Amino acid sequence: MSLLADRAEGHGTGHEPAHDVRFCFHFLQRYRRTLPDAEEAAQRALALFLVVERRAASPVLELRLFRNPALVVGLSEVANAGDHLEVMPDERTARAIAQKRQEQAREQAQAAQRRILSLDDWAARAREGQATELALVLKTDVQGSIEPIVNSLQQLKVPDVRLNIIHSGTGNINESDINLAVASNAIVVGFRVDLDAAARRLAEMEHLQVQLYDVIYELVDDIEKAMKGLLAPTYAERVIGHAEVRQTFDIASVGRVAGCFVTDGVVRRNAKVRVFRGENVVFEGEVASLRRFDKDMREVRENFECGIRIHNFNEVQVGDRLEFYVMEREKTE
Repeated sequence: MSLLADRAEGHGTGHEPAHDVRFCFHFLQRYRRTLPDAEEAAQRALALFLVVERRAASPVLELRLFRNPALVVGLSEVANAGDHLEVMPDERTARAIAQKRQEQAREQAQAAQRRILSLDDWAARAREGQATELALVLKTDVQGSIEPIVNSLQQLKVPDVRLNIIHSGTGNINESDINLAVASNAIVVGFRVDLDAAARRLAEMEHLQVQLYDVIYELVDDIEKAMKGLLAPTYAERVIGHAEVRQTFDIASVGRVAGCFVTDGVVRRNAKVRVFRGENVVFEGEVASLRRFDKDMREVRENFECGIRIHNFNEVQVGDRLEFYVMEREKTE
């Protein structure tokens, strides 16, 4: 093993260091489980192999061919899975490139925050006086539907707000429509059409809500409300889980805690909860705390036990059923 390690380090051979390191690395990787001291020697060869590869022609350090973990020190932040490591000639160059990329990422994040994602967003900004032009991408089922919709929209008159239909056409909403809306900060509106699969994926990735309608009046009415800043977001209730109260504990400084078994779904801290006693709802509120043994939990899943304290409710009893739900913004699409 010492001879192999010495060869990996370039001692006593006439070969090129890179050739010796590669030879030793692959040899030791193959026999590391069977030969004595092969594990330690393989680690030494791996470290030297990476150093030689770094000094090769390619400036990119490729680690993906190896299953062994590599230790990288000196990073200011934890890298994400899939990030590439690039070798720079000196620290000053690396720092300058990193700062430039951080600024670009910050600008992109700020641009995403400023971007209009739905009619609700536009209406909220109109109420604050931050929006003066409503841009639309309009798609309809047939050519005969475009003219009456456009005429109705053009008749809308709201002080200090201008309506701009940047594109209108027929057929389902496609990727080009989504890309145009993202680039132009516009809202995509469809009348008796749907999104194709690629457009739906892109809209989800860009967090862009597509407004779909089957009645012209509803379409025009929503656009008018948005222009006036009167359109408010709608929320829908989504049940996420149920639990059964099997025991209660009265704690002086806290109140009554329900020892529960999660029968289905998931229980989340800060979720809303309904307390059923028989068929009647006796209380509706929020989860104040969620614990499992001595740990605070963010969520507890099906078939696990947990302790739940309900905000402002100390009358929970054994046998009560708890229904947990969250309020989610309803998609127009």
